[in-house]
Amino acid sequence: MPILCRPDVRVFVLNVRRVSSIDESGAVRLDQLALRLQRRGVALLLTGMTAEHDHGQRLHTVGYFARKTRQDWFRDAALAIEAGEHVRLTEAGVAEPRPAVALENSNLLRGLNEARRAPPTRSCTP
Repeated sequence: MPILCRPDVRVFVLNVRRVSSIDESGAVRLDQLALRLQRRGVALLLTGMTAEHDHGQRLHTVGYFARKTRQDWFRDAALAIEAGEHVRLTEAGVAEPRPAVALENSNLLRGLNEARRAPPTRSCTP
């Protein structure tokens, strides 16, 4: 299985969210892909998967990706892309990103009256 990517690639994000099931042969191929990428210095980040998700449980059951705590599995692509960006920034020697700006202090809400600020504030607050 040749891996065709540029030599400067350091992160490979694979979204498995729409994969209906992963059988043992799929687990073997994912494991092979992860090992081959790792040998090239490329991190494989899987999105649409967590240890609690069916795919994660299946991979653990068949003995692949056996570590329960995975730093390379993400519930959605945005989190995986953010992790990939962090890898690249760290390699480039860029300092840690600045801490998050509180929503009420962000440019997103600048100039909005209180009525217009309420919906995004409710949507973005955990």
